[in-house]
Amino acid sequence: MTRARPPYSVSNVFGQIETKNQKSSAARLTPYLVVYNPFHLGNFLINCPKWGIIVSMQQHTASLGASGLRTFEQIADRWHLSRIEREALLGIPRSTYARLRANPERANLDRSTLERLSLVFGIYKALHVLFTDAERADTWIDRPSAAFGDRPARERLTSGLITDLAKVRQHLDVARG
Repeated sequence: MTRARPPYSVSNVFGQIETKNQKSSAARLTPYLVVYNPFHLGNFLINCPKWGIIVSMQQHTASLGASGLRTFEQIADRWHLSRIEREALLGIPRSTYARLRANPERANLDRSTLERLSLVFGIYKALHVLFTDAERADTWIDRPSAAFGDRPARERLTSGLITDLAKVRQHLDVARG
């Protein structure tokens, strides 16, 4: 069974899909969820409750990159990450980071970098769900944790390994319940 697919335009990957009603020219905003699917060639899909999965995000990595990098910079500022730590967290060399930071609108990020951004966003969200005080949530990465051998999570986050990002995310997801 195939679902009818509406005309759409992605205004912002972290926002909404603008759909046009077939019977009228009025547009309305429909919330959606971006789902990462490593087994799908497009890797990112838009999952809209009304129409199901409607578009592969492979062709929209530029908008993903721009939005993702702007959000990442805000989180990195709140965590007081240095330039070197930001590069390690994203898994990219200095020259690439400088180019992306100078012009995020032209960012065409690879799958690994997008996955790292997704993990960072999940970690940030989990911290702000666990701790109602924003300052406490943002400084958690600097406090020693038994889960990381009495070392701060910052060391894991900035190790350069995507598996370490996933471990921090998993630890916080378990803590959230």
